[in-house]
Amino acid sequence: MRQTVIKGGTLYTMKDGQDVFQGEILIEDGKIKKVMERIPEEMISDDARIMDASGLCVMPGLIDAHSHIGMFDFNSETSVDEANETTDPVTLSIDARYGVNPKAREFKVAYEHGITTMLLTPGSGNVFCGLPFAMKTYGDNAFDMSIKAPCAVKIALGGNPKNTYGDRDQLPMTRMGVAKVLWDTFRKAKTYMEDQENGKNPPYNADMEALCLALKGEIPCKIHCTQYDMLTAIEVAKAFGVRFSLEHAWGATDYIDEIVESGCDVCYGPIATYRCVGERRKI
Repeated sequence: MRQTVIKGGTLYTMKDGQDVFQGEILIEDGKIKKVMERIPEEMISDDARIMDASGLCVMPGLIDAHSHIGMFDFNSETSVDEANETTDPVTLSIDARYGVNPKAREFKVAYEHGITTMLLTPGSGNVFCGLPFAMKTYGDNAFDMSIKAPCAVKIALGGNPKNTYGDRDQLPMTRMGVAKVLWDTFRKAKTYMEDQENGKNPPYNADMEALCLALKGEIPCKIHCTQYDMLTAIEVAKAFGVRFSLEHAWGATDYIDEIVESGCDVCYGPIATYRCVGERRKI
């Protein structure tokens, strides 16, 4: 058994109702065993590693609920974008795990700065982009680092998918077209699911199987949207009874009442992006 004891730090446990306090943490074989003001000496082995955290704050690892690191080329380590399978507006069954480079330097930066868990998601080039998964940031193999897959269905509205396909003079090239793909695909998946439930045995469709996970409430939809796209997201999610979050949600201040009434989650930001016309202009 390998033990580490962290002593002298100011502990932020993040538990409801628990105040910040000076304390100690006992770790055994890489897992937290005890968190208390003072670990009893009889619980600590003679060869335990002691870490002095005096003057430091100690808290659980941070979670990034929306990231693309390891999928985009931020450092010229790869030559292609691995996040966007922009061959069709509907690529629901695309699995993000197969596009992640676990050796990307951003993972090391992440865990060294306290981000120990991430939700890695496909990009937003399509309306139905694929399946995100949750992973630890430390490791060498994306499948070993994986915690849960899939975690959600990634959907994108607005500028990204309409620009992808508008450049090709292909549906969807407007927000109207994006909404049509959204409605049509949800309707198709609902019919597919109902046919299965009624014993009609429709031909296997991987994309429909993926969206059925959301229709059954097993995973939520993460919907990339800004400005009035949020109203579209709320309307469609409400019509099909799916759990969802508004991703980025720039312009949410215009629709606070609708957002609150919908009961959805909001994954806001990033706030470090530059201000410009359109998608990222409003807070």
